[in-house]
Amino acid sequence: HTLDLMIDALGAPVSVSAKMENEHLKGVIEVEDRMQITLKYPDFTALFTATTAATDTYPVCTAFYTDRGVVETRGGTITVNGAETPSGKNARLAGKNEWGAGHDLLIADFYACVKEGKPVACDFNGCVDTMKTVFAAYRSAKMQKEIMLEEIEI
Repeated sequence: HTLDLMIDALGAPVSVSAKMENEHLKGVIEVEDRMQITLKYPDFTALFTATTAATDTYPVCTAFYTDRGVVETRGGTITVNGAETPSGKNARLAGKNEWGAGHDLLIADFYACVKEGKPVACDFNGCVDTMKTVFAAYRSAKMQKEIMLEEIEI
């Protein structure tokens, strides 16, 4: 879901390079437990990392470093250049640190849209860029090379 938020905020990357490994849980699970994706855009590069190598619960963290400052999220807290924003204080929602209340909000939106006969905010077309990015990342990790998103068909 965090990658989906990144793609929603930044748009689809032009290409990705990824590394994935089963390191922390080797011999326990048969799939990767750590992934790093470099997302390349025309004017900048972004990095996404994910792991199951946590011993306790911890919040999702994002950081956007720009020429105008740094915007960070940690769980429900939003800071700009180190100062918590008023919207960050109001963004605190019930739910576990790992996923917050987003699912509850999406489910409520789905029911409201069905009731009102409106299209849902989160539909298949809204996740195509994320799906292409994930498929490109898996291909990149397997082939150990950069993959252009235009190569990925859904």
